[in-house]
Amino acid sequence: MAERYCLITSPVVHKEEIATLVEAGVDEFYAGFIPGSWRAKFGYLVSINRREIKTANVLSFQDIRSLIRQVHSFGKKIFLAFNACTYNDIQLKALKPILFSLEDLQPDGFIISDLGLLLMAKEWLIRTPLIISSDFGVYNSFTLELLESAGIAFKRVIFSRYLPLGEMKRIISDNPNREFEAFLMNDRCPYEGSVCYAHHIAPLGTFCRASLSQLKKIFFRKKASYQEFERSHENLEHFWRHETMMHQPINDPCGRPHPGCGLCSIKQLQNIGIHSLKICGRDHQIESRVKTVRLVKKVLSGRLSSEEIVRLYCETYPSWYPELCEKGYNCTYKGVK
Repeated sequence: MAERYCLITSPVVHKEEIATLVEAGVDEFYAGFIPGSWRAKFGYLVSINRREIKTANVLSFQDIRSLIRQVHSFGKKIFLAFNACTYNDIQLKALKPILFSLEDLQPDGFIISDLGLLLMAKEWLIRTPLIISSDFGVYNSFTLELLESAGIAFKRVIFSRYLPLGEMKRIISDNPNREFEAFLMNDRCPYEGSVCYAHHIAPLGTFCRASLSQLKKIFFRKKASYQEFERSHENLEHFWRHETMMHQPINDPCGRPHPGCGLCSIKQLQNIGIHSLKICGRDHQIESRVKTVRLVKKVLSGRLSSEEIVRLYCETYPSWYPELCEKGYNCTYKGVK
């Protein structure tokens, strides 16, 4: 049987980024959109898409139109996120004209997490394909059967960040005619998105990362040997266990975040039938996103051992320790080698 090839799905904010990301290896894009009509009523803190900062979102219909056209000019697809935990009646009413206006621009899908919005999209006869967000919480095939019984048509499901590969495989086997997307790189989190109401307010510090901010001060600000690093704090092993248990993003000794890596899982994700690999980071700098995409592309394109993947990761991020990969401290999917 021929080996499956997974598509690389990356965030995008500005049309000027698209050519560089395509050259790096991106196959699909997704974006957040908060138009002026929404901001005037609800501001940024009540975000349409769980990113409450300007830099992670497109802010005007003119810009989203240009973004969609530019993506399509490269023969690629773009999906728009409407994945807040929930919308009240007033917000659903405000969303209706936004969705209809966006439909005229012909995006390739709406990513939705709220059941109420999914039901209203059916009632409004939305033609744009619907994608079930990871924050909806699909943990078994019965969930998809429930959506189908409600008459909700959807083309793709984005799995939760922490769903085990075995569970993914079972759901995919039960639903052979659907596309499935899995998280691969960045934005690990201590909580499960489908039941989390925390904000991501970068200037104030994200709620989900604040609890360990003091512990993270143990990191060196310069590269040292791993042995020196390990000796730098008598409770280091306890710290690592706590960080790993909480799925916290891990900083390297220079203070730079390494928030989740699934490179060693790519072969297994391909084999179970994953259609696309999600790279997170709508609020990341373009240079960081391009570096991540190129890294994923190299692993996808070659037949690399786990040791070679770790070496490639450390070459890309020279301040990282291979010993930490061996202990699984930064793995999106634990126990995969």
